[in-house]
Amino acid sequence: MATLVRGDGLWGTDASAPGGIAMKFAVGVVLSVWLVVGAVAADQRDYFGHGVPSCGAAGTLAVTIAAGPLNYQGVDPAVSCS
Repeated sequence: MATLVRGDGLWGTDASAPGGIAMKFAVGVVLSVWLVVGAVAADQRDYFGHGVPSCGAAGTLAVTIAAGPLNYQGVDPAVSCS
């Protein structure tokens, strides 16, 4: 019978655990690609390079980057500040 030790598992610190380092690396790569795709979408929408952005413009930029590939599926996030 296996005993779980604190630190083992999906996000554990034990590099010898199944999927330890490999899973962290894969998640990091997927997250990085997701954010790069979001930044490309924001650039295509011309959200960069307009000087000091307003609250709404900065929020829209951040949400567009966070949406990543969903931007190419019809998602058009927008933020308005009051």
